[in-house]
Formats: sequence, C-alpha cells, structure tokens
Amino acid sequence: MQVANFANATNNLSIDPNEKYAGSASLKIEVPSSGYSGAALALVKSASLAGYTTLSFWAKASAAKTVSLFGIGNDSMSTTYQAELKSVSLTTQWKQYTIVLPMPSKLTAEKGVFHFSADSKQGSYTLWLDDIVYQSSAKVGVAKPSLGGGTLSLQPGGTTKLQQPQVTYTVAGSPQTLTLSPLYFDYASSDAKVATVKAGEVTAVAPGVATISAKLGGQDAEGNVIVEVLGATKPVQPAPKPTHAAAKVISLFSDVYKSILVDTWSAQWDQADVTDIKIGNDNVKKYTKMNFAGVVFALQSIDASKMTHVHIDIWSPDAQLFKLKLVDFGPDGKFQGGDDSEHEVAIDPSSMPKLENNKWVSVNIALSAFTKLKGKANLTQMVLSSTNATVFVDNLYFFDDQIQPPPPPPPAEPKVAAPAPTYQPNKVVSVFSDAYQSISVDAWSAAWDQADVTNIKIGTDNVKKYTNLSVAGIEVLTNSVDASKLTHMRVDLWTPDAKSLKIKLVDFGADGKAQGGDDSEHEVSLGSSQLPKLVTEKWISLDLPLKSFTGLKGVSSLAQIVLTSNKSILYVDNIVFYDDGTQQPQLPEPKDAAPKPTQDAKEVISLFSNVYTNVAVDSWAALGSVVKSVKDVSVKGDQVKKYTGLTSATVLMLSKTINASKMSHIHMDVWTPNAKQLKVKVVDFGQDGAFKGGDDSEHEVSFNNNSNPKLETGKWVSIDLPLQSFSGLKGLSNFAQMLLSSDNSVVYIDNVYLYHQGGQPPVDPAPQTPAPTPTKAAADVISLFSDLYTNSKVDSWAASGSQVKGLNEVAVKGNITKKYSGLSSAKVTLLSKHVDASKMTHLHMNIWSPDAKAFKVKVVDFGKNGALGGGDDSEHEITIDGNSKPKLENNKWVSVDLALKDFSGLKGVSKISQLLLSSTNALVYVDNVFFYSDGSGQQPVAKQPTAGAPKPTKAAAKVISLFSDIYTDVKIDTWSAA
Repeated sequence: MQVANFANATNNLSIDPNEKYAGSASLKIEVPSSGYSGAALALVKSASLAGYTTLSFWAKASAAKTVSLFGIGNDSMSTTYQAELKSVSLTTQWKQYTIVLPMPSKLTAEKGVFHFSADSKQGSYTLWLDDIVYQSSAKVGVAKPSLGGGTLSLQPGGTTKLQQPQVTYTVAGSPQTLTLSPLYFDYASSDAKVATVKAGEVTAVAPGVATISAKLGGQDAEGNVIVEVLGATKPVQPAPKPTHAAAKVISLFSDVYKSILVDTWSAQWDQADVTDIKIGNDNVKKYTKMNFAGVVFALQSIDASKMTHVHIDIWSPDAQLFKLKLVDFGPDGKFQGGDDSEHEVAIDPSSMPKLENNKWVSVNIALSAFTKLKGKANLTQMVLSSTNATVFVDNLYFFDDQIQPPPPPPPAEPKVAAPAPTYQPNKVVSVFSDAYQSISVDAWSAAWDQADVTNIKIGTDNVKKYTNLSVAGIEVLTNSVDASKLTHMRVDLWTPDAKSLKIKLVDFGADGKAQGGDDSEHEVSLGSSQLPKLVTEKWISLDLPLKSFTGLKGVSSLAQIVLTSNKSILYVDNIVFYDDGTQQPQLPEPKDAAPKPTQDAKEVISLFSNVYTNVAVDSWAALGSVVKSVKDVSVKGDQVKKYTGLTSATVLMLSKTINASKMSHIHMDVWTPNAKQLKVKVVDFGQDGAFKGGDDSEHEVSFNNNSNPKLETGKWVSIDLPLQSFSGLKGLSNFAQMLLSSDNSVVYIDNVYLYHQGGQPPVDPAPQTPAPTPTKAAADVISLFSDLYTNSKVDSWAASGSQVKGLNEVAVKGNITKKYSGLSSAKVTLLSKHVDASKMTHLHMNIWSPDAKAFKVKVVDFGKNGALGGGDDSEHEITIDGNSKPKLENNKWVSVDLALKDFSGLKGVSKISQLLLSSTNALVYVDNVFFYSDGSGQQPVAKQPTAGAPKPTKAAAKVISLFSDIYTDVKIDTWSAA
C-alpha cells in the first residue's frame, strides 16, 4: 500500500505512537492553515472488495472540526466507483464511522481502498485515524437511491452531466448519505429520440421532453430528471467540409478554399442583416430577417464558364423557402448595359435536396438549371432569399464536376536492387552503399535544392528515391571526401522518366570552406545520345573517371554532389569513390618530426612552430596560389604544414605585418618526397606598409641539389638563411608576404620563424644627448619639426618614391627626433599647406649620423600657381660633407643653417612644397627643422626704376602698339606663356 497525494494538496502524514484508539499507533494528519490536505491509501496492485459490505474507521481531532469527506474508490488516478461520506463531524474523542459499500459486486479490481480531504476553512488542526477495516457482517438499513430531480433545458446536440447521485442507508439507527459515482447506476431515457443518457451524461437529440430515470442494483432511484430539448437557434456543428479539388473551384466564402474579393454580403438595397460568426473553428455568415440579401462581387466578377455547379451549405431553424439567384452583367460588364441576365432557383421541403430545419443542407445546383442566364462569364451578383428567416450560410462556391480521364498509371519502379560493387574496401570511400561502411552525410536534400528524397528498400538493399528532382544537393560538409588517392566515382541510377541528368562535384579547396576563394566544380551530363548513355527503367552503373571532371582544381575536399534533372524520379544507390589500380603509388611521408628548434624564444618571431608562440598568419595559401591542397598533419605528435601539388603558395601576414628589422636569419624545416627545387621569396611592403605603395621590395632564394643547404628527398632539411642574403630587400620592418614555390610537388614545412643570432639584437648607434635647443624667437620661425615650436603641417617625411629602409620617431633624453635608417633619399612633402618663407632668411636643421659621408638638402618651390609641373617650379640643392661649412662630422650633432639666398636656383620661396633629404644609405637622426629670419630683413629685392620710360613721339597712325599708355594696344593673349 502507498500514500497517493491529491493534486495541490499540502500533506503532512505520520505514524503517531502517542495517540491511538487501539493497538500501538494511529495515522496522524496535520491540516494546514491554508489550502487543504488530501490523499488516498492505494494498493500497488488491484484487489477485489466484492466480499465486503462496509468500511469502518475510528477518528478524532485536536478540536471539534468538520472534515470535508472520507471515501473509497479513488486512488488519485481513477474514480470509477467512488463513494464518499461528506461533511463528517469529528470531536476530540475517538468515534467509529461506517461507509456502506453500495454495490460490492462491482468492486472487483480496486486500488483506492480509503481516501480523505480536509480543507483549511476552520484553520489548522490535527486529526487521527485508526482501525480502518473492511467488514462483511455489519447490519445496515435499506438503501434509498436518489437522482436529485429537477429539469434540464438543452439545445439539440447539447450535452450535460447529471449531478452526482446519492444513496441513503440507516447505520446504527441513523441515516447516512453517500455521494456516488454515476457508474454505480443504470440510467434510462423515456424517449431516446429526444434525449439519450449514458453513465450520467445526457445528450439532447431533438426538440421534445424526456424523463431520465435510474436504478441502483435493481432498486429505482427517487427524483427523476426532466430533460427539455428546445428548438435550436444555431448549428452546433460546422457544415460538412467540402472535398472538391481547389484547382476546380472558384470560392466566394469558405475556410477550405482561397476566396475572391466580395464587395458586400448585404447590399444597400436588400432586406436582411448579416454578421460573421464561428461554429467551432469554422467561419459562417449568419443572416437574420432574411427576405432577400444582395451579395455583390463587381470588383472581382466571376467567369464561371468552365464551372458546372454552384454549391452552398445552409442551416435554418425557421426557413420554409430558400432561393438563390445568379446575375450576369454580360460582355460589357455593366449593370443594365443591355446584356444583363439572371435566373433564380428555389429550395423548399419538396425540392431535391429538400429544405430541412435545424440541420445543414448541402445544395449543389447545376448551372444548366439557370436557364435564363445568357452567359456566366461575367457573374457579378448573387441574391439569397427566404421567408424573413434566420439562415446560416457557409461554403459558397462554383465548381467543375466534369468527369476527368482516369489518372495515368503510377511510374514504374525497380524490381531488383542495383548490382553490388566489388572494389577492395581499402580502396574505397563510400558515401552511400550497403556494400561498404559509409561516411556521414549532412544532407541528402540540401535546404537550397529543389527535390524530395525518401529512404526505401528494394529487397534488403537500401536506396535513395528522389522525386520532383530539378536540383538535388548532397552535402558532406562535416566529413568531406578526400579522393586525392582515388581514380573514379561510381553511382548506380534507375529512372522511369528522366530525359537528362547532370552530376556535379564541388571541391571546397585547401581551406575546406564554401566560397573560400579556392572552390572548384565540374559537371558531367547524361542523355539519350550521350556517353555515358541515360536509359529508363533499368539500372545504370556509372564509373566516372575523376580526371573527366576537368574543372576541379583538386579532389581532396569534395563537399557537394549535385544531381540535376527535368523534375524527374531518380533512384540512387552505391555512391562510392574508388581506386581502379591506375593511381600512382602513394608517396612516402615523414616518419619522424622535424628537429626541435633551440633558439631562445626571446630572439624568435615564429610563424609556425609547436615550440614557440606564433604570430598571426592570414593564410598559408592565399588567393592566387597554385596548390592542390594545404593542411595541418601530425608527424609523431608534431603539427606540420603539408602542401600537395605545390607550384606556388602565398603566405600572407597582412593583418599585422612583421617587423624583422632586428632579426638576422629566417629558418624553416623542409621534407619532400619528390621536389627537385624549392624557392623562398620574402616580400616587405616598405615604410608605408601598403602593397604596391611605391616602396615594396622582395628577394627570392632557391634550393636544389646544388644549393647550400642541399635540397634532398626523404629527409628533413633545415634551412637557415641570413636575411642579408635577400639583397633585393630595402628593409624588413613590414615583412608581409612569403612565397613558397616548387615543381608541382609534395612539401612538408615546419618551424618557420625569424631569429637573431649572436646574443642580443644589434642596437643602432644613437646620439646620447638631444640636439641643441633652438634659441630663435617663435615669432621669427616657421617650424616643420621641433619640440620647441608649433609645427606647420607636413604631409609625409618619407613620401612615395623615397629610398629609405626605415623611418621612426625616437626619444633622445625625452626629446622627439626623426630617425632615418638606410637613408638614400627621403621626400618631405608640404602639399596640404605650402610654406611661405618669403619673410624668412634661413633654413635650419640639426643632424646626427654615425656613418653618413654626405648629406644633401634640396628645397622645391611650386611657384605662384602652387602646382607641381605648373611651369614656374624651381629647386636648388646644397650638400653638407667633410669640406662644407658647416662640416659634416659623424657621431655628433651638426647644426645646419642654410641661407635661403644660397639656394640660387630658386625663383621664389613663397610656395615651398618639398624638401629632399639625401645621404649615402646612412643612419641619420634629424631634429629642429625650421625656417627663420635672422633679423636682417627679407630677401634682397631687385632694384626698380624710380621714373617712367620716355614718352613715345611716333604718330599713332603709323604705330601698332602692344603695350603703351600713349597708343591703343592690340589684344595680347599672355605676357608669360607656359
């Protein structure tokens, strides 16, 4: 036995050894202050109680309380034969209570042997139960069953449950009333045409009056129930659902079909009211006071010329007549245009179908019955008429009921399975076949395709059946097929109707990603006149050489198979890739990992190595690479890059270029089974860090049988290249690309890194003290670069076309200084804001160099028009060396003050737009670049005449004047030609 809690009950049941009627303990129940306590004592397995007549128990409470109920026949899951004693009064003293079993013969399989429910309306309290006993000897009085009497009113089709019946017994001289399950009683109706009853539930059938009676064990129950079924006011059930094919229907109103636009369901000129209601979930039009209702659909008139019938479902409690009129506006489509026509058909109790009240009547009227209609291509109105009645309308539509030819026979199907392939399993990659272990397939009908697929069996063989096949996408994205060591694709096909078929293979390339830039695909076609030939109703075993898919760049990442046909049926089996034995023998692979690098990590910039932390590499085979595949493989636990079919592979570091200016060598370990040569090209993007920015540089080094180190097959070759051997490089501060080239071979690469050899990286010589602090007054200065003054805008200190390996700003004892590395020429541009130095006398700068043999300063003025190449540009260059003044000296600051008048090639200095700083591929530090006035005034101005020229005396008639205040001048185009 177990305690089964009732729903939402708050139960606290326990065994109490302190309170008991007899024996050693009682059942203690704590009734909560809110909610209720309720549970059943239920048997685990059903048992028969048919041999007992009563259940007795002893009970008491902590205070005088009324318990909601005690009973039998409820196990918290079922109440089939429930009997309950309700509103039981308890005191603080033990008292015995008895429940009579109404019909013990029915209790043959019971679990609920006792239950209780106590609410908290009287506050919290405690009750105790003891000696709960089933007995068969107790004497009880005669049973008096009762239905409770009363009258019920229902609409036809309505249902209701009778109140729970009761029975009263005399127990110990007192009446005891039990509330019972209806299943104890046998019910009857006096008129089953009016109302029926079953298990205490009454169903109204038709208007009238019926009496419901019952017996308990053959004894009549008192208090019969009167059921009055009223005349119905609306249908209880929706109209029958139409079954005509939608393609042959023109609907005005129906939940089953898409309906046309109806202007109004109750025209202004009619005599009826209409509302939209629902019967269940079905939308219905309800007309009241219907004499005639105008349904108008002029905006979307109906061409019913290909229809045969009009259908309508009607339900009415009171209509004696119903008419349906069709109105056609004729070819002109206008009301009263001279070609209108109409006809009306009546439905009444004598018609077929006949009009009946309180039930749905489905009316199908042949359009041929509307004999006065001249046509039915411009139907615009329908008039529904009745006898001032209430009429419910549903499913109003036209339909074509012409007899159609029998459907074509179903397409043929294969009777036998496809031939089983017999290739060696170790030479097969199976996508789908019962003959082999197949790989997992992500989709047999991709989301983007146009086909349906099902799994079927032919005999014991599994087959894919495609229907409506226009395009079917088979995707193996998670586990793409590496067919690089295989020669053919096999597939078995069977079709009853395909006229053409195409098979496409799609390879996702080295990156294994869709649209990753290296995808490739190829499609082969089958037809009745092509080879291989497509035939119907027989299995075709296709063996397609992979080399025939010529558009494929590789077959190591086959991720999609696409089947294309003419919306056909196609059975597919045995999709396998295999080696027919003509494939070249497998190339050797490295057995051991590459030698482990020993360089100090602090002196290394690693691109790829398990030993070091690697910098970001955007791609190991970027767009434009010519390589079949590149992937990471493991050799004795070490990750290695494997290039297959390597012709060229571009390694990109665009997201973050590498500053290798402090590195001395580049290292990589190479293993190849068949390469005859390997080339390594290093590309630096120059000072601007941009591809083709004008300062890119590159250099390539080759390895072969004669190089050092020698390129050998079948062993790891460790390459350590001094970066100075890449002589074509102008610098290595923006190392952005590395190009690996070979002869369409297999190459394994590991431990690709840059490093510095020989202790700490070399440090460029640098001044130990900052440049001398300028003393010129700011008002007399136009500064380009100085911590002391406000600087004018400079567009670039090493513009495009400059020849300099590096340009940085460094701090010398806190003073910011320009540092040029490998300076041959640096173009300083002032295009956004030209310098007007017409009031300045000198150009000043401080320079420091450990190795410069000469230093040149060129000043370029763009002339009055301020444009490069405008015809009035001018420039001049001055050299500072060991013989100049000031003298160029290494490892010390040299203050250069150049008088602008010494730049004799300049025509003016009001539009200074460029400075060109040149040296001998040297390291040069530059500071305090500015123009200034030394107080001696502006630049010398050429002398001008103080008086006008002598006045001409020639007669005007004999003069052609170009310029004179005396004569009339001819027109001059320009006084300073370009």
